[in-house]
Amino acid sequence: MNPRYGASQSPRPSHFIVALLGAVLGVMLTLVMAPYVMPYAFSQVPMGSPEAQEPPPSEVETLPYDGPMSDLEESVKGVVREAGPSIVAVINRRTVTDMWGRTHTQDGQGSGVVIDADGHVVTNYHVIENAKQVIVEDSEGREYEALIVGTDPATDLAVLRIHDSALEPVVFGDSDQIEIGQLAIAIGNPLGREFARSVTMGIVSGVRATMYGQGSHQRVFELVQTDASINPGNSGGALLDSRGRLIGINTLKFAASEVEGMGFAIPSNTANRIVQEIVEHGAVRRAWMGMTGMSVEDARTRIEEEIVVDEGVFVDSVLPDSPSGRAGLQAGDVIIRMNETDILDMVGLLKFLEASVPGDAVVMDVVRGGEHLVMEFALGTMPQ
Repeated sequence: MNPRYGASQSPRPSHFIVALLGAVLGVMLTLVMAPYVMPYAFSQVPMGSPEAQEPPPSEVETLPYDGPMSDLEESVKGVVREAGPSIVAVINRRTVTDMWGRTHTQDGQGSGVVIDADGHVVTNYHVIENAKQVIVEDSEGREYEALIVGTDPATDLAVLRIHDSALEPVVFGDSDQIEIGQLAIAIGNPLGREFARSVTMGIVSGVRATMYGQGSHQRVFELVQTDASINPGNSGGALLDSRGRLIGINTLKFAASEVEGMGFAIPSNTANRIVQEIVEHGAVRRAWMGMTGMSVEDARTRIEEEIVVDEGVFVDSVLPDSPSGRAGLQAGDVIIRMNETDILDMVGLLKFLEASVPGDAVVMDVVRGGEHLVMEFALGTMPQ
């Protein structure tokens, strides 16, 4: 009896027959497709012939950099060439005490700017604070022991003096003419001598004014904001315009992780005035009126009485035996002009005083109620 398969099953061809049929079909397909596939799949050149070797790598054509530089490049190069030698390193050598009570010498480093032919150098106060010895190193690596002529912690400025120096002083620019968006070039010594006289470039991002102090001692502190990189060690270095003129003394930067490109410099006009005061008098004498006040805009939210002008400084209090008190200024008056300068707010009044010196004559316009008054007096010296 012949074996039978179940009803649901089909006879299975042997594996040998399947393999044989696959091989035959493969050979036939290769023969049919060879004229179309072979030219693209394989090289027709016999192995070992010259044409079979890999072609030599193509040569990249390079051109010498002999074209003219852009005006911007030439400008920056000129600034570095002319002003660079005026930038020096300032080394603060001080004595510190460790946790075991042992003392040793430690060097802190910053930057400075030569400002005149007499060897005066301006830097930041915090660069030379608590110094036992101050060393100035010029662009050629020569070191000079420096004398501290005077300091002004309020503006973070200090003046040094070195002798036997042939360094060229920097040229001061007029920081009152700074425009947002103009070129700003910083030169200094970030992270010390290894990166001495590094150059960074950006723009002037803004000019900011901050009030400080209390009562009749209140002042205003202006800063030039820039995105030119200012790092530890740049403090005291120069911020220059595109002509190589000093427009600021680099002083600080925002170091928050979420903030980039916010460095600040003390305006050159402020630095120049502070330097001259220190060189001539050993300290900074500040002009003083002897009154306290606030902007009219702020006074409207705090004072119940009517204020008849929209801009100016509302006088909150006056010291009787002060320059403005002796001139007749009273609480409740509104100051609207000092000499030829319109006073729009408290910042404007403080900026006027910051640009003045004791003894300067002042013609002050005041509104009292609906009456316009004019008072004349000489500015006094702010008590220490």
